[in-house]
Amino acid sequence: MNMAEITLLGDPEAKLSEITPLTQKMSAELVAEIPQLKQVSVTVESHQYTANTVRGGFRKHLFYGRQHRRLGPVKQGTRIMIPVDNDDIAPDFGAAEYLVIDINNEGRLIQKELLANPYYGSDAPHGAQFAVSVAADRVYVKQIADHARQNIENHGIIVYQIGAEEKLKDLMDKLFSDG
Repeated sequence: MNMAEITLLGDPEAKLSEITPLTQKMSAELVAEIPQLKQVSVTVESHQYTANTVRGGFRKHLFYGRQHRRLGPVKQGTRIMIPVDNDDIAPDFGAAEYLVIDINNEGRLIQKELLANPYYGSDAPHGAQFAVSVAADRVYVKQIADHARQNIENHGIIVYQIGAEEKLKDLMDKLFSDG
């Protein structure tokens, strides 16, 4: 399926009722004008929030609404996310805390911060929702459920599955030279 992903910077003062018709019109016009295009995802970012408008080729309708609250520091470079438990890599992807790391193109550390996962709960850990909310580019995990992997990969996040015995310090040394 051929699809396009577009990210727009929205006016922080604009109202949702003003933005929604514009993104819907843009999606419809692109699909109508480009015969090979079957799906368009328009992301409008404003402050710390994003909202998606998606036109699914097989659904034949527009829908609006999935919102992800932006969490963590302002993203600088490539963002890496690692689930953490007791100062080491957590055994599973869904965790109460994550180490969020930004690196530059040369692999050097820009910033790192340990963040609590506000979506974590006993009913479901919601690591995928956290990954999208912190705008992760890569996730390093020991174990991840298939549905969670597919969910974050659908958002363009690359999943790296590491060994069950991998230690946080060793992974940090591998990731960047200023570890």
